Amino acid sequence: MSWLKPWHMDYEIFLTQDGYHSVLNTTKNISYHSKYGALQESEHIFINAGLKFATEKHTEPFHILEVGFGTGLNALLTCIYSNRNKLKIHYTTIEKNPLPAEIYESLNYTNINGENVKDLFLKFHYLEYAKTHSLSIFFSFHKIESDATKIPLQQHFHCIYFDAFAPDDEEGELWDEKMLNKLYDCLHPEGCLVTFCAKGTFKRSLKKIGFRVEILPGPPHKREMVRAIK
Repeated sequence: MSWLKPWHMDYEIFLTQDGYHSVLNTTKNISYHSKYGALQESEHIFINAGLKFATEKHTEPFHILEVGFGTGLNALLTCIYSNRNKLKIHYTTIEKNPLPAEIYESLNYTNINGENVKDLFLKFHYLEYAKTHSLSIFFSFHKIESDATKIPLQQHFHCIYFDAFAPDDEEGELWDEKMLNKLYDCLHPEGCLVTFCAKGTFKRSLKKIGFRVEILPGPPHKREMVRAIK
């Protein structure tokens, strides 16, 4: 992991082992991705274990909810997957604390698997909040700036990317049973929630609410991850 010049007093950009950037919140001393590979982590947890699973279980259009927009990498990978596979996806993302422009404009998410996606990536950040934007005939995008615990979730989703900071790091109530119940209620039957977190207390809470919890191999250097199915 190599550190790069900080562009903002609260954030630093660093290079993960797969060659892609991530961001360290220097105030909380927590990073947005694993140092072992930002792209690998996002693809493993959210695309392979979440999106692909959901598209095998349900029919189009697919509705995806992301809790924690962060760098925008999950949205970018989902849009690429949607267009390559000609799958209609409606993507809703919630972020309480958006990154400053000097940070996201410096991230090297410009080429994904040989495809130039710089303009597409920056568009996710530049697009206006609280509006639905059509980015292709297959992919629409809706971005909400809010605390996910404070807003209603009336849409029913096929997959939830639960990409909040870890329970030990996250302030507020994102990981408590009230919030997890809220996420359960906004899923379609057989819809899934995927996350990097595999803490015992978290898994027990999911089971108590009614999720069927699957323990899957984690991304590089992480033993486990969770897929929870309604």
